[in-house]
Amino acid sequence: PILKPGDWNALAHSAHRVLVGSESSPQLVIGYGYNLSTSFLFLTKDDLKNQGIQEIHEEAMKNIEEYSVKIEQSNHLPEPILLASGDDFSAEKLLSKSFLIEAQNKLGAEELVVSIPRRRCMMIGNRNSSKQTLEMFTKLHLIAWNEDNYGNAQIYNGLFIAKNGEIEGLIPLTGSNRES
Repeated sequence: PILKPGDWNALAHSAHRVLVGSESSPQLVIGYGYNLSTSFLFLTKDDLKNQGIQEIHEEAMKNIEEYSVKIEQSNHLPEPILLASGDDFSAEKLLSKSFLIEAQNKLGAEELVVSIPRRRCMMIGNRNSSKQTLEMFTKLHLIAWNEDNYGNAQIYNGLFIAKNGEIEGLIPLTGSNRES
């Protein structure tokens, strides 16, 4: 799977599922395809003639569960956060139940706050951190969202709330217009 913003230019032709929003007004979608050596080949709606979207989705979820992404702890905020950045499918690990549970255990958290502002970028914090830590976490998200230092495409300007490996909520952030 690959996460794409709701205004993705190939949306009308792609095999996808809406993760945030609705089919008529998508904000974040899961696109499907194959990871080639130098690119990602997306499945189109024509590919759905051979395989159903549910079957494609199940295979993609199995693949993201098996895909390994390195998690590092950062102690630069008042309380620790986790970074899972740099790998091709770092942001997509948001879809991995086992990954989210591992992060929750590493932080000793009841709930997580998860940021995926750009491709190859994920930050994870304890939802019950201090106000100061959560404000700094949000500021880091907004910096990553607004600054294109590594050439990674924007994905979503908001924070996900996760518990026990499941996305339970969403905090949309203002100024969510994509770069022009």
